[in-house]
Amino acid sequence: EEKKFVQLVSNWWDYLDHLNNNLVMDFNAFSKKSLLEGDISSFTTLINDQNMYIDHLSNVNEYVSLDASNGPIIIMDHVTIKPFVRIEGPCFIGSHSTINAHSDIASSFIGHHCKIGGEVKRSIIQSYSNKSHYGFVGDSIIGEWVNLGAGSTTSNLKLSYGQISSHDIFTNESKNTGSQFLGCIFGDYVRTGIQSLFECGSVISSASSLYGSDPHAKFIPPFTWGKPNHYLNQDIVAFTESIERMMSRRNIFIGEEEKLVFKQLFDHTLSKR
Repeated sequence: EEKKFVQLVSNWWDYLDHLNNNLVMDFNAFSKKSLLEGDISSFTTLINDQNMYIDHLSNVNEYVSLDASNGPIIIMDHVTIKPFVRIEGPCFIGSHSTINAHSDIASSFIGHHCKIGGEVKRSIIQSYSNKSHYGFVGDSIIGEWVNLGAGSTTSNLKLSYGQISSHDIFTNESKNTGSQFLGCIFGDYVRTGIQSLFECGSVISSASSLYGSDPHAKFIPPFTWGKPNHYLNQDIVAFTESIERMMSRRNIFIGEEEKLVFKQLFDHTLSKR
């Protein structure tokens, strides 16, 4: 029997293929759609505002453009949209997130407690992740507690305009995605230094810390530290300490059980590095 609205996902890029439709369905099922209750500057441009929701505890600064012509825009509570931002729907921005000045965002889901800057197109950014500065992220997925340094950029189109391949973690081989536009997937707790560059279809596994201005390898195993052509294992003690410092800035603290989980995952993935 055919089940309506059941989406089958076999690969990480399938989530991006479903993204726009899911954002529209969420808005249509939203009980408060078409309510603009936030502190919205009179200098804000609202296009097709009946296709928007802005929570009463959120703030939209002057010279912001919100365009819901191509899909709905949902802005949850305690969100700050700074001046000169452009947001094109469909788009969801979770509670306690900040969109920095001059950002350009379209067709994206942004979780709660995120800080976003630069250009973001057709991407999923999960909660507590930061892309605060300039740089392009397109057709990509970013996990939780990720921090992308200034200028970090994902490529999403080959010079040949051909189909993009991506690493299949189950077969450990490259797989043709059938997509002409595809960026990267970043696992949880990934950190990148300034000017980090990533090729189309890259898989950056969880708990990796990367730096350097040359393009990184298309597959980075879990718990990797390093720069292009020089990758090492994370120092698990130093990594855990850095995670504690990062999370404490959000008044979230990890206990000994969480530290043990990191250690067990580190040991379990040794064979993949």
